[in-house]
Amino acid sequence: MLQKKADELLRRHPELRDLAGRMKIQVKRKDSTMECEETYLKAEESVFTPLSGTESSGERVDRLRRVLLSLEGLVSESPSEGRYWALLGVARYFLLGETVEVDGESVRSTLEKALALAPECFHARLYLAYQCFDEGDYGCASSLIDTVLNEDCDRLATWTQLKLRELSIVCRIRMDAEAVSARDLIAFHELWSTTAEDDRVFPDELCRTMKLDAILGRE
Repeated sequence: MLQKKADELLRRHPELRDLAGRMKIQVKRKDSTMECEETYLKAEESVFTPLSGTESSGERVDRLRRVLLSLEGLVSESPSEGRYWALLGVARYFLLGETVEVDGESVRSTLEKALALAPECFHARLYLAYQCFDEGDYGCASSLIDTVLNEDCDRLATWTQLKLRELSIVCRIRMDAEAVSARDLIAFHELWSTTAEDDRVFPDELCRTMKLDAILGRE
């Protein structure tokens, strides 16, 4: 009965067919958007889940590879969504050295794509900084680290802030050793020594750069 009434209404008002068609398209788009967002949130949780005592490193790699596939599907479906590209880049960064499917070039290009689409994306900036540092592109890494510390500091864990400040000094030393003064090093040491022990990550990169490992008993 209802179908007959609907058919009769469309017969009398054919312009409603176009409206009904557009409404169906909008509903489908809304459903697709919600599905993409759900996939993104699940992937985000998985990417940033630390290795637990019940999960081996191999199991974590398998988990991240599955996430990688879902994120590649997301960026294919929504290529203008910077967040999706950023999370894909982070997942690739975590898989570096763990699988031949990922290399440094793909990590960097993915994170650069994310920043081009979403210049304020925190994770894209942070992990691009790490990747640039790992590649030895200290100028780019230094600039990104400074931006993260200046604009995203409230989003960083204390130990991450400390590590970034260490890497910032290391970048400057490796670009121009004379650009770092004794005052800079003393200030970092004071910051490091006054940080709560649970958040006080050892400055390995700085020690290696300044050949301090032997002095500090970290050979």
